Amino acid sequence: MRAVVLVLLLVVSSWACAQASGVQFSGVVCGPGGLAGVTYVQASGRAVDCGVDSSGAQLVLQVSTLSGDRPVEGGEQIGIDLGAAVIAVMATAWGIRALRNLLNSSGDEA
Repeated sequence: MRAVVLVLLLVVSSWACAQASGVQFSGVVCGPGGLAGVTYVQASGRAVDCGVDSSGAQLVLQVSTLSGDRPVEGGEQIGIDLGAAVIAVMATAWGIRALRNLLNSSGDEA
């Protein structure tokens, strides 16, 4: 538990230092191709494909500078998915611990 708290404190402090120094973070996102003013990830002179959207349009990897308050498109869904996965793992661990405590206490006298 202490290790988790330490890691969280390190992440928060590094984020706060980066915000204070005005550092802009870059990330690679999957988005539509052929847009003006967008930097695309290229391999052998061609944009790197990362799938298709619901309408069948080809998606390519883009380099996005994560600055300002505008979130990366699709980031909300990814955040919800990751949050749900973390909560599921924590709930499973809690359930196993509760079951273990129940089995361990079954021989105790009242």
